[in-house]
Amino acid sequence: MQRDINKLKRAVNKSPLKPAIILERIVEILKSYPLQTIHEEDGEVPKMVLKKSLNPEIIISESFVKQ
Repeated sequence: MQRDINKLKRAVNKSPLKPAIILERIVEILKSYPLQTIHEEDGEVPKMVLKKSLNPEIIISESFVKQ
């Protein structure tokens, strides 16, 4: 996959293409490489874990050192 993307990069450097065309070619490269995990091949699909809270908790702290 890396070699194919590098070939595309070199080709774009020689003759610039529109961003939409570059994106289409990258998607074609990615589709040509099946990205499956071991679990998917066995028929077992890993479950996604979602956090209930999407709001980040911000903690601001200060430290003072006496010298």
